Amino acid sequence: MSNELRLDFQMLDSTGSEYHSWVTDVENHLTSRGILPIIQAPNPGLVFQRTPIKHAQAIILMRRHMDKALRLEYMSIKDARDLWVALEEHFALRLKAMLRFCAKPLIEEELIEKTLSTIPVSAIVISKQYRTEFNAG
Repeated sequence: MSNELRLDFQMLDSTGSEYHSWVTDVENHLTSRGILPIIQAPNPGLVFQRTPIKHAQAIILMRRHMDKALRLEYMSIKDARDLWVALEEHFALRLKAMLRFCAKPLIEEELIEKTLSTIPVSAIVISKQYRTEFNAG
């Protein structure tokens, strides 16, 4: 029998090349386990008990599907929501740095459009509503 770790979905590498598909996979797995709200922003209208066990389940799932470099970089984060936000910021900042390196001027509208274009399919309706509100304002 092999000692290799069996993954439920593709591992997130430190380049973040498949970050958005990884995000969708994590969200789907947390949803199937009934603990997706653990990584979402707190919602006062949602009755969901945030327990240490639920945080641990989410952290274990995310870390198990991250490469070694990312696990080491974020191993001090014990809260699932904090890890989720830290990874999101990490890869958003990388995108900005790559655009600067290419000498492409950063325009706020383009950054917002790029962000909206990377939203998982499950949130497309919300992103379209936001895009409509943003363009109207």
